[in-house]
Amino acid sequence: MASVLANVRTGVTSVFSRSRRATEGLIDVAVDKLASYRDERSPSMDSVVGTPTPKQSLILSGTTLTLVGVLLTGFIADMVLISPIRYGREQIVQAEQIRFSLANGEGPVAQMNADGDLYPLGTPVAIMQIPALNVTAIVDEGTTSRVLLSAPGHRRDTPLPGQTGVSVIYGRQSLYGGPFGGLDALRAGNTIRVTTAQGVSLYKITGVRTGDAATATEEPVTAPTTSPSGSAAPNASPTATPSTSATPSATPSATPKPSGSATPAPSATDGATTGSTTPTTSTSPARLTLVSTTGLPFFPDRIIRVDADIVTTANPAPLPIIYPASLTPAERLLGTDDSGWLPFLLLLELGVVAVALAIVGLRRWGRIQTWVVMVPVLLSIGIAIYENVVILMPNLY
Repeated sequence: MASVLANVRTGVTSVFSRSRRATEGLIDVAVDKLASYRDERSPSMDSVVGTPTPKQSLILSGTTLTLVGVLLTGFIADMVLISPIRYGREQIVQAEQIRFSLANGEGPVAQMNADGDLYPLGTPVAIMQIPALNVTAIVDEGTTSRVLLSAPGHRRDTPLPGQTGVSVIYGRQSLYGGPFGGLDALRAGNTIRVTTAQGVSLYKITGVRTGDAATATEEPVTAPTTSPSGSAAPNASPTATPSTSATPSATPSATPKPSGSATPAPSATDGATTGSTTPTTSTSPARLTLVSTTGLPFFPDRIIRVDADIVTTANPAPLPIIYPASLTPAERLLGTDDSGWLPFLLLLELGVVAVALAIVGLRRWGRIQTWVVMVPVLLSIGIAIYENVVILMPNLY
């Protein structure tokens, strides 16, 4: 019996030993096959994704830097050369529009038009002259970055220039004509002349304030509800009848009339900034505040505000429809306009397609033919892209 058990034990042990050796053998065979497959594939993979030579690396780096340089050069050229031309053209077109509206007594005098609708952003509302800076500019409704491409903008929650209360106008410092680039050169006593559908208003500057742009905040500007005589202001008709002092010319010649007694205007101005001097207390019924940035062109670091009191008779302001809380983020101090993202991305994709077509044309069509056709296309796309880049930047730059 003992011998039988020993034989069985020996047989079982030999069976498991053979199975283990067979399994190990199969594993070794599989590893060898994988190694041979890897060795067979390595040469072909190296030929597809190989280590670039120093010459290839230099060419790739040079091409990348060249493309970046071309884009930056194009952006700078657009900002310095092309954007002022486009701003000037828009000013000429809008000057004709506002002269026509003033001549026909259809200029804005309230926040709504005769149909009861708010005036669209970009509607010309006034002609502003700053003799000390030799600046004559059309003022549009709204303060978004897109509106300020064409003109200084009137903040919609404030009265129109010439009306009782604190009127606020935003303007760019450097980009697209930089109409407010010289505000830091203004001094107390300089004048500002504004022509609207209600006539010509003359302001005298009382002070210039600056503050850090990084900590700039806004204060609400409350529109008055009383007329200069102290009675309730009438709800003025959206369509004005031209007064004797109104003129469609960009160079008004009306003689300012002295201001009569009136209730004091609020001393709050748009965007009080930490570190800036507070506005002087005014007894004028109407005040105008110009707002922009100051510092290194294209890289401003401070907010500048110019306060001016009216010296002609202030017109009554209608009851407000738009309040500070109604403004969109794009209309606020240093606001950015997110509506520029979609056209920017679409134009960027179109630019990539145009570059690809240009490369194909150079290889299959001819160098001269391709340049003649594609250069105007690429320039147009580039200018449109740069415009939307500016729209995405703060509105006072």
